[in-house]
Amino acid sequence: MGDLDTPELAGPSRFALLKSFLSLQKLKAVFTQSHANRGLERYRRAGITASSSFIAKALNILISFLSVPLTVHYLGAERYGVWLTISSLITWMSMTDFGLAGNALVNVLAETHGREDRKGAQQYSASAFWALSGISAVAGVICLASFRLIPWRAVFRTSAATSTHELQLAVALTLFFFVVNFPLSMQNSIYSAYQDGFLSNIWGIGTNSASLLALIFVSRTHGGLPQLVLALSGTRAFIAVINYVYMFRRYDWLLPVPSAVRWQCIKRLFSLGGKYLVTQLASLGIYQSQPIIITQMLGPEKVVIFVVAYKIIALPMDLCFMATQPFISAFGEARARELILLGEIVDADEALRIGLANKVVPGPGLEAAAAELAQRLAAQPPLALRGARQAIDAAWHRSPQESLRVALEAQLRCLKSEDFKEARLAMAEGRPPHWQGR
Repeated sequence: MGDLDTPELAGPSRFALLKSFLSLQKLKAVFTQSHANRGLERYRRAGITASSSFIAKALNILISFLSVPLTVHYLGAERYGVWLTISSLITWMSMTDFGLAGNALVNVLAETHGREDRKGAQQYSASAFWALSGISAVAGVICLASFRLIPWRAVFRTSAATSTHELQLAVALTLFFFVVNFPLSMQNSIYSAYQDGFLSNIWGIGTNSASLLALIFVSRTHGGLPQLVLALSGTRAFIAVINYVYMFRRYDWLLPVPSAVRWQCIKRLFSLGGKYLVTQLASLGIYQSQPIIITQMLGPEKVVIFVVAYKIIALPMDLCFMATQPFISAFGEARARELILLGEIVDADEALRIGLANKVVPGPGLEAAAAELAQRLAAQPPLALRGARQAIDAAWHRSPQESLRVALEAQLRCLKSEDFKEARLAMAEGRPPHWQGR
């Protein structure tokens, strides 16, 4: 048997190697160990975020498709159409944060994090949380006062097949969980501000998994519309509360104590985020209003046909996005692997051609070229440079919509700054500008 004892057979089996890489210690190291090099640490976090986002997206698609056969058969077309309409309203309402918990909060927290200003970060966190809680309380009072006055059967155009009690209870639970979830909408922004977007994705994976299990349980027990709302919205709200506890234990300096609330912080959040509220509401109206429109025009049973058809049409686009997203950064990696594995040596001109270098200068002029580049960077307006870096980072680590918002917010800050006024004045007077960084 000694002749068969080759290195491949003598070493650990592939299963053992896979088991070792998937061990709790290895996984914990990947998610918790930070790299000393900030550039490599950024890539580590970006890689984990991209991977977890891929899994979360796949699980979301799975739940979206499984929910149809699980519920439509025993609910019937009308009740299932009502459920789809309620779901679209939940999505619509849950994403309306009045600009307080979106990119505005990401930017101000990232800004305070860059200055290592934990007191300022807590003030913004507390101001956003209690402002959202106040809006949530007002919304709750309005819902209580007007609930009995709204003809819900007319809103959803239901027939006698759907009882009034079941419909009202389902709507009441939906509104209750909306009010509860409204102050909890800060989670993704806080994780993103501290470049821990992978944690948000992991919590999203856990939430979707729990919602799927709850959905399966309700479908097996043939629960009605209120049970469906509890299974999905209730599960999400419960896990969101747990996530909040974890988040403020991780970032304990962000704990939103009432004494940390500052009116100027609320005003700045409204100023930054309010500009995009109309666009946000318009986008949600375009993409989430179809079920309620179809309900009013054709009846809730027709919503089922539209939603199922839309899921099938959108599936190829979702699959293409999921399949191609990991390759966006892989082209450069593929070229790097070729150079490393083949041991190829490239000259300066080839390095410039393939993008490995962005400028080629003669050896004796290297220090002078580096000093000139540093001087050119130092002469640029600090606010513009900071905004450009934030926009570049957002383009790599966030969705296209979020990265566009980050870029627009950076431009707005520059346009309102003292440095912008100084630039116009210096151009008119024909002199170099004097930047103040504000």
